[in-house]
Amino acid sequence: MRSSTSSSSAGRFGVRLAAVFSAICAALAALHGIDRYADVPAVGEKLSHLERSPERYDTLFVGSSYVYREFDPALFDAISEAAGDPVRSFNLGIPGMDPPETYWLLDRALALSNRRWRLVLIELDSLRSRVRPANSHTRRFENWHDLPRTLASIRAVAEGTAPRGKKLKDIGTHTEAFFRRLAMAGRWRGLIGIPLSSERSAGNSPSLGARNDGFVSLDEERATLFAMRRDWYDAFEEDRYGEKLAALKAGVESEDGESAVTDFEIDLLRSAIERARVHGARVVLVVPPCLATRASLILRAKAIEGVWVLAFNDPERYPELYDPALRFDVGHLNARGAERFTQLLGEAVFAR
Repeated sequence: MRSSTSSSSAGRFGVRLAAVFSAICAALAALHGIDRYADVPAVGEKLSHLERSPERYDTLFVGSSYVYREFDPALFDAISEAAGDPVRSFNLGIPGMDPPETYWLLDRALALSNRRWRLVLIELDSLRSRVRPANSHTRRFENWHDLPRTLASIRAVAEGTAPRGKKLKDIGTHTEAFFRRLAMAGRWRGLIGIPLSSERSAGNSPSLGARNDGFVSLDEERATLFAMRRDWYDAFEEDRYGEKLAALKAGVESEDGESAVTDFEIDLLRSAIERARVHGARVVLVVPPCLATRASLILRAKAIEGVWVLAFNDPERYPELYDPALRFDVGHLNARGAERFTQLLGEAVFAR
């Protein structure tokens, strides 16, 4: 009798435990459903703007600061209209972003409404297999660690060339980020719509830019930090720029590039392209006028069926984009450079 009673008690405890676990899972799912990433600088602001403007745009350009600082939607739209194929574009560039975060952000933007997108431009960039120490334990880093992106990151680390100790540390960092995101750890600010103080600090331009289209050239930034970057380039870095430019012309991959392109990396890119196409979009892969060759990646991307690759990191073909007068710093164009890059991009896209 006592054994039967103990089994019955254990059974009831198991049922209660399962009910509590189910309730927690349901609550977390509901919280993830209402999370608009308001505490994630730039990301939250841009996604919220797209959600509030369901019919305003039909074209997206997603990528890193090379997009954020160098793609002017207003000029791009004017070129499209002059070509008789008008579009309404939005700059979905985020500083320091690369795959798989790029693909996560694109998915979030595409899913914001049932609209059919006409054109999606994706910066063709290497999959980042190593964790940058400055990124770990930040809201933004945890933000994109859903299960598919976490598994992709772990696999990229495992297949990378880092030392074993670094691999184990990075895998642990990705895993921790997944569970922190899953548990909504520290996300109360985002859930109630309070942005980080850095987004509101004096001297920082809003992430949406003066025209609310997501574009902010580096010349528009008024913060002391950006003024120092401009002065530092003028005073000390022009020689360094010349060295990097010479290396690019010689076909030498920059120290920031990850030249070994895996089949898995291409599979992730192909999947992102297909998801954009499901939403009706024509997809263009774009390499901005950076100082990395991305040669292996470009070659592999061109082999994807139906893909269109536009590479502007060619100083011989686009010498004006590498004129020091059009550079804000070693890596980025200034406002004049952004205008020229956008013009060349628009003419290439709408020439067909």
